[in-house]
Amino acid sequence: MSTVSGLNAAAAISRGALASGDDGIVDDNQGKTDANSVKTIRQLSTTSGSVQIEIELAINREFLPEGELLVLRIGEREFSASRYPENGDTTSVTFTLSPEEFAQLPDGAPFTVPVRTGPRSSRMAVWKTR
Repeated sequence: MSTVSGLNAAAAISRGALASGDDGIVDDNQGKTDANSVKTIRQLSTTSGSVQIEIELAINREFLPEGELLVLRIGEREFSASRYPENGDTTSVTFTLSPEEFAQLPDGAPFTVPVRTGPRSSRMAVWKTR
């Protein structure tokens, strides 16, 4: 991916999706409250000329897939094309959607991602926006 080309639809959903707040909790039944955020929603043009939407999520604990794919759920839709930052930080993850997928998302739908509650833990929690 080479350049940020604008936000068009991304700006529209980011306002709607984040209207109720962009922070949330991981409910792991251990009484912990995490600081979750949607760091960015951006539209990028690739060197081949195609366009992709990236949604970068952050948490104050690690996204630990432990061999599973991370799956972002927005409303009833699920997306698994994701990557960690190049620096290897596992407290943020970026999901990639096509502009068509992005345009079909409902305004104000919560974002959720199942995550491990600790290294090598079999317990799962849900990262979510409020």
